[in-house]
Amino acid sequence: MRSAGDTRVNRWTGPLRRGSDPDPRFTLANERTFLAWVRTALGIVAAALAIEAFSGDVLPTPLRAIVGVALLVFAAVLVVVALVRWLRIEVAMRTGRSLPPPRAPYTTIPDSSRSGPRSRGCARLWCSPPTRSSSRGSRRGHRRP
Repeated sequence: MRSAGDTRVNRWTGPLRRGSDPDPRFTLANERTFLAWVRTALGIVAAALAIEAFSGDVLPTPLRAIVGVALLVFAAVLVVVALVRWLRIEVAMRTGRSLPPPRAPYTTIPDSSRSGPRSRGCARLWCSPPTRSSSRGSRRGHRRP
């Protein structure tokens, strides 16, 4: 048991003691984002419970159980991802480093709009990095309209 004067660093709270306190607006914005992720996870839990409770004759019991458990597991994973994301951003703000990039994977889908010998046949969707031309303007220093 720890005493009141114990200064050992905890695994979770230790990184939050490094650096200086950021502007409270940024910390509160980070917390709001975390709570939005948790709220989404709670909505998914509610959907899992609704499927189990109200789809008695519509879905067979094994399918209903599989869908319900899959939704519950997804909600639990979402909460863990939200916590890790909150902690990474909070530590970056406190230590004065730039914010970490999202760890969401690149999602690819078949893209029928791109055809020809050089096309890859897929489109990047979620968390695509910005291109140089869109973030810096042209070579001569003029912004594109």
